Amino acid sequence: MQDLTGNLILGAAAGGLHIGDIIFSLLSFAVLLYLLKRFAWAPLLSKMEERENYIANELDVAEKKPCRS
Repeated sequence: MQDLTGNLILGAAAGGLHIGDIIFSLLSFAVLLYLLKRFAWAPLLSKMEERENYIANELDVAEKKPCRS
């Protein structure tokens, strides 16, 4: 945490840190998170649940099969 604070102070002292840039970056990140949640999260969870059910089904089938040894 001290490294981050030190970098922010050094950046501000060198004239390279602008509050407008920080605000723009935070807003852009917030918009990106919103868009991902709105359009990508539900399909991703759906595919993960589908995969989980497939694996559980395959494990059940494998347990019921007789073992050849």
